[in-house]
Amino acid sequence: MDDSSTTHTNQVNQINQDPSSIYYIHPSDSCTNQLVSVKFNGEGFNNWKRSMMLTLSAKNKLGFVNGTISIPEDVSSDEYKAWQRCNDLVISWILFNLDENIARSVLFLKTSRAIWRDLEERFGYASMPQISSLEQKLSELHQGQLTVSEFYTKLKTLWDSLDDAYPLPTCTCEKCSCNLTGRIQKMQQEQRVLQFLMKLNDNFSVVRGNILMMTPMLNVTQAYRLVVPEENHKEVSNQTSQNDALAFVADRRRFNENRGVLTIVQTAKSMVTVLKDVLRFMGFHLVSNLGKGK
Repeated sequence: MDDSSTTHTNQVNQINQDPSSIYYIHPSDSCTNQLVSVKFNGEGFNNWKRSMMLTLSAKNKLGFVNGTISIPEDVSSDEYKAWQRCNDLVISWILFNLDENIARSVLFLKTSRAIWRDLEERFGYASMPQISSLEQKLSELHQGQLTVSEFYTKLKTLWDSLDDAYPLPTCTCEKCSCNLTGRIQKMQQEQRVLQFLMKLNDNFSVVRGNILMMTPMLNVTQAYRLVVPEENHKEVSNQTSQNDALAFVADRRRFNENRGVLTIVQTAKSMVTVLKDVLRFMGFHLVSNLGKGK
């Protein structure tokens, strides 16, 4: 390798090793990094996409997939070589976090941006059947045997999925003076408070009524924070009742055992008395017989 090639490689390495550079590559950045907990297999694209974007942003590489980092025009420049190295690294991350069949379908695309756009076009759209399925799951969801925390988590997951698939309209003219967007969001919050409260079990009817009577109406998070202590109180009460019941059963068992011992003692005393009478009777007859023999 000649001196010019060595110098060129060193300059590229300096760019990739500069923490302030968008092309910085951390020593721990491996091609086989598992960026998200579950590989994308064709379902739940929006959740996978959100997780990937958070991780890529934390690694300062989000611009490679959203298009904000453009390809350097001079392909012979050090910057292009540094960009190419980062682009290949991001491609390897995306492929490693995809199901094998899906990864194979985008393997030969040249840039991470092209792969990302292909995935969005195939899996990122929200069809009416998908929205209908989410609405159906939402209508069928009730607390049942779930704790309040588990139930609220499932409910919020469905709400977030609906928000992503069918977002509320927002004002984009920047001239609105009636705060229509804020009013729509407030109506949505009130509707979700009602959904959360009405899907709880009947034993929360008291706290449900108290929350519904509050003015102004609480948001969903505030309503949740009021319901959870009520659940904890009920758990403590149920535990106390169970302990009282167990104590009653134990006392009753001891009483029965003591009564059984008492019955045995009384029976033994009765048998001793009868035995004494029998012996006394037998002794009397023995003495009588001896007298007659004389």
